[in-house]
Amino acid sequence: MNANRYPALIAGLMLALQAAAAWAQQPDLAVQKVEYIGGAKHGACNTARITVFNHSTTPVTADIPVVHAVDLGEGELARIGTMAGGIGGKTAKSMQLSNVDLATYAVNLTQVFVDRANTIPESNEANNALMTAPQISGHCAKLSVADVNAKEGKPLRFVISLSPTTDLPVSVDYAVSSSAAQAGTACGRGADFVAAQGKLQFSKGESSKTVAVETCSDAQNEGLEGVKLTLSRSSNAELAKASATGAITD
Repeated sequence: MNANRYPALIAGLMLALQAAAAWAQQPDLAVQKVEYIGGAKHGACNTARITVFNHSTTPVTADIPVVHAVDLGEGELARIGTMAGGIGGKTAKSMQLSNVDLATYAVNLTQVFVDRANTIPESNEANNALMTAPQISGHCAKLSVADVNAKEGKPLRFVISLSPTTDLPVSVDYAVSSSAAQAGTACGRGADFVAAQGKLQFSKGESSKTVAVETCSDAQNEGLEGVKLTLSRSSNAELAKASATGAITD
């Protein structure tokens, strides 16, 4: 056996051990947890608090890219952010991403990635993503109705707004009432306005609807009268301003 081989073999083994030690000293980033401040809602109004943990004793001094992604099957909703200032060794650090989009019909669960493109050398790149299942219990889309006024005999045109618009169909019931003015099925016989109720349907991307309430003119000087339009039983949107006043002037 050639004795000259042993120094070379030992040297090679030493280099391998040094390389392994250097590799072990690299950072090891992982997404520890994801929380949605104020709860998870359908739409792009969410704020995600993302906690990253560095399992290694070696810190990261560079900014760390973070991605919140939702797979819709026909595309991805992604929100990209940066954990500024890096992270220490054996340290947990949190950051917030605003305007995060969530969808109730996501094909796969939401994933959050730390250093998705593997731009930071790590000892373990396999744990850079965390799969989550947010419990979506509300909607970013909100419905509001605005106050309005009209002269007697002219319609009160209540505008119901949906903001932001949504990719889901939205519906809401409405009803018009008054404690002072007299409602009727038609003008005449002392009626001040024609009673109205129904359901509004918003198609995908629609932002407003108008409800016209007929008011009735008469020869009496009744001063300012008011009616109230109330929204209820909304679907796929929350009620932000559920009632409005319609002022009828002589």
